[in-house]
Amino acid sequence: MGRGPGHDKKLPRPGVLPTLRPVVAAWVFSTQVVLYVAYVHDEIPWRWRSSVIVIAWGLFGAAGVLTFLWDRRRLQVERRVVQLRFRACTECGYSLHGVAQEGKCPECGARYELDRTIRAWQTWLDR
Repeated sequence: MGRGPGHDKKLPRPGVLPTLRPVVAAWVFSTQVVLYVAYVHDEIPWRWRSSVIVIAWGLFGAAGVLTFLWDRRRLQVERRVVQLRFRACTECGYSLHGVAQEGKCPECGARYELDRTIRAWQTWLDR
């Protein structure tokens, strides 16, 4: 991203589709793997194969939903940090506008140095 503290534009809203694409792709791939394991290998008794497929789909589906929710939350944090021009507490996200150059966060009490906080957010966003 590489946005500096003086950047005034908001990040674009991510939408559901770009966030959901990798989850769907992983689910489709995992389905193929599960079908291969369940129907090609004779070690699994026939009566258990459908159960194996349902359990695997459930596990991969749950992992996909968790990934989707994590990614959405990360994008919300990125937007908020950019809106605050990187002046947000690294522990709780509280706005550090109008506070001293260094001190304690008024919300959570974590110690901060404003210059290091800004650099930390910029580094986190550039990864």
